[in-house]
Parts: sequence; C-alpha cells; structure tokens
Amino acid sequence: MEHSQKYGKIFKSRFGPQLVVSIAGRDLVAEVLRTEGVAPQRGNMESWKEYRDLRGRSTGLISAEGEDWLKMRSVLRQLIMRPKDVAQFSDDVNAVVGDLVKRVVTLRRQQTDGLTVLNINDLFFKYAMEGMAAILYEDRLGCLENEVPQKSQDYIAALHLMFSSFKMTMYAGAIPKWLRTIIPRPWDEFCSSWDGLFSFSQIHVDKRLGEIQDLVSRGETVQGGLLTHMLVTREMNLEEIYANMTEMLLAGVDTVSSRGEGDDAVGEREMMLVDTVSSRGDVTGWGGHGEQ
Repeated sequence: MEHSQKYGKIFKSRFGPQLVVSIAGRDLVAEVLRTEGVAPQRGNMESWKEYRDLRGRSTGLISAEGEDWLKMRSVLRQLIMRPKDVAQFSDDVNAVVGDLVKRVVTLRRQQTDGLTVLNINDLFFKYAMEGMAAILYEDRLGCLENEVPQKSQDYIAALHLMFSSFKMTMYAGAIPKWLRTIIPRPWDEFCSSWDGLFSFSQIHVDKRLGEIQDLVSRGETVQGGLLTHMLVTREMNLEEIYANMTEMLLAGVDTVSSRGEGDDAVGEREMMLVDTVSSRGDVTGWGGHGEQ
C-alpha cells in the first residue's frame, strides 16, 4: 500500500535477489489474470523446486504449474472451491469458532482487568491453524486448548520460521550450492521449516489412511470429508496428497491470520465484539441468523 501510494499502480522493486514488477490496481490485476491462460505462470520458485527434488517431495497447488496444476485443481475444485460444497464444512468451522470464543474468555480472566487479550495475532494464528486443519485433516489439533500438544507446537514453530524467514529464502535459492558450506543458515532454515511442515501433514494423512484401512478391513462404510475423498479415490498419488495438504494449510493459515495495516483498528473492533459475546449461546444465535 505504501509503495503504491508513492510510485503508482505499477512499479519495480527487489525481493531478495529477484527483480519484481508489482501491480497494485485491481483492474490491472484482473487484466493480468485474464491473459495468463488456463494454468498459472509462477514467479521464481527455484528454491521450492530444489527442496522438493532434494527430499523426493511432490509439488502442490501453490507450487505446481502447467498440466500438474490443472490436474490437482480439477480434483480440489469439486470439493472445496464451489460454494455449495463449502457448506459441508460449516459444522466443523462453527465448532472451532466456539472454541475461539471460549479461549478469549479464558485469556481475559487471566488478566488483572478481566478484559484484555494479549497477543491477539498469536491467538488468530492458532485459530486459523485449527480451522484449516478441521477442514483439511478432518481432525482437531488442540491449538485453542490451555495446553497445546507438542506436535502442534512443533508445527507452529515451523510455520513461524517459514513466515519470518520468507525473504531470506529468496536469497537461499540464489546462493550457489558451493557457497552454502560458508553461508549455510538461509538454506538450512528453509529446508528445516519445510521438513516440519511436510512431516506434520504426513502424520495426519497417514493417521486418516490407517483409519480408512481399518474400516475397509471390517467391511464398514467409509465416510468423511476432503482428505477421506482424496485417499479413497486416489485421483492423486500419496505424495501429491502430502504436498497439497501441506501447501493448503500453509496458505490458509497465512491468509486467515494475516491482517496487514489494519491490525490496530481490527483489534479494537475485536475487543468491542468480545465485550458483547459472553457465552456460547451468543455465537449460536449469530449462526442461526446466518442460516436463515
């Protein structure tokens, strides 16, 4: 926003070693998207590709291009991109929202004034992670509990490392391999954060896969959401499922928990709303009005 006000709707800048042309006008963005074609053309993602080649990992919806991207999107659009399909996740999301309100009440009680919620950004980061996991993994992570499970803490740490060092990862891809022994930190942190993200997703995908296999062995009907559908139909192979679960959770948490320059204003509005929400019943009331 600051750059667009200073330089206009189109301007050049550097992001790490990369020269970037930025477009700040929505009409111009729409024009670019319309001329892009049926599949996206990615910017420089060499570091992402090198990591996946190094670890034998697949690309996902964020990092894939061309036919690979089209294949993945054709599968996922049937499950999470159409409004009528998204409605099936409302019960899970409402449960997470209810837990968020309970957590806000708990945090307020811990303060001397009984009103303040400290580190609201961290709270919404955990809320985003919990909500996305409920949709993607069909599971709860405990991020809004008083004691967050260690596996979830490890994933949160990996996410924070990824977000905090994102600009550094642009340099990581530009540093020659022979120089990494001298300047190892950017590449090591980049790989470490991705290792944590992929490992976490694989744990939850494998857990659901085991549950499905148990149901099938007993001759019982398999029912579930997004992950269950992907594992049963196998329209993607297992590595592609790992990659898409990892990248969609990363993107979802980043989108929901990042609020940019409006942090202070939104924070004030949140505190005003919290004052009016004293019980789960109030949230249920809001949900009821929304469904009519």
